[in-house]
Amino acid sequence: MHALHEKSAVVTGGARGIGAAVARALVDAGIAVLIGDILDEEGKQLAEELGDLAAYRHLDVTDEKDWRAALNEAEETLGPLGVLINNAGVIEFGGVADGWPASFRHIMDVNVYGPWLACTSQRLCYGTTAAA
Repeated sequence: MHALHEKSAVVTGGARGIGAAVARALVDAGIAVLIGDILDEEGKQLAEELGDLAAYRHLDVTDEKDWRAALNEAEETLGPLGVLINNAGVIEFGGVADGWPASFRHIMDVNVYGPWLACTSQRLCYGTTAAA
């Protein structure tokens, strides 16, 4: 029996790519997974494919309310949280003439602010004392 027995996981950006591979690996290890993403059709399809140990929820990682709802749902339906995989991320190419300030803000919101929201909205990161 491993340390994550009867614990659940949340994987952001879990609908495809690395996130989907991580979700599959966790389910294969017997860990229940909430797949969070904004790619609803792909996320639902993956959760269905993975079976009873997986669920999908729309999760915009830049939205605090979405985070709270997703983390609460994971605990209520899948069990106590033991793993958080902040996998969601974006990259945008371009220069200042291409609307770079807005692109930069979007990158920072998804890649930095999103994981910070997860850690502060739930006791998932060591040293965090914020309540859900």
